[in-house]
Amino acid sequence: FVLQCNDKNKNVAEAIITLENDEYKSFTSRHYNPSSYDIDDDIMKIINKYQKEINEGNRNLGDLPYDLSKSELGLIATNAMKDEYNTDIAIINTGGIRATINGDCVYVKDVFNVFPFDNEIFLIELEGREVISLYQSNRSYLYFNEDFNINNINNNIVYKIAVIDYVFTSPYYDEFKDEEYTDTDVILRDLLVTYIDNMY
Repeated sequence: FVLQCNDKNKNVAEAIITLENDEYKSFTSRHYNPSSYDIDDDIMKIINKYQKEINEGNRNLGDLPYDLSKSELGLIATNAMKDEYNTDIAIINTGGIRATINGDCVYVKDVFNVFPFDNEIFLIELEGREVISLYQSNRSYLYFNEDFNINNINNNIVYKIAVIDYVFTSPYYDEFKDEEYTDTDVILRDLLVTYIDNMY
């Protein structure tokens, strides 16, 4: 069975499966909308404890000259990774960008909305032939940094690459299999909050 809730904590789902002699008998489900219930004092104590961190989401990182599309956000993310770690190439997957940023300003909460996953940044090295293979097989599913040009990649040169852990560990990209890596322990989203703050 599949049970799905709305995103961003809009509701909670409950599934009850009844078994009889270890055999399936029945299934019921229900969705709960938190706004339909009274505020719980104990829950509010927890929220108040973290109110400062919650308020951080409303911090303005800068004024936007134009709306940021997913492809533009992909370039910003890969450029930030490349600049921060002084690599030749930076890579993220297109599916890792979940929204656009529209409006006059960009806020911390916007960055969380666009990059909701806790993707850590890995540093690796790949020979040019592997980079070319990766690009030719998966260019529709990956973002590369702005100055990346596949025509300038040399088969026999080893390139320094910044890549998010999801892409590195994914079974879809054979080029990363068995490669050694350095975990920066930095989440892409956190890097981008600082990068965008300095950018705008």
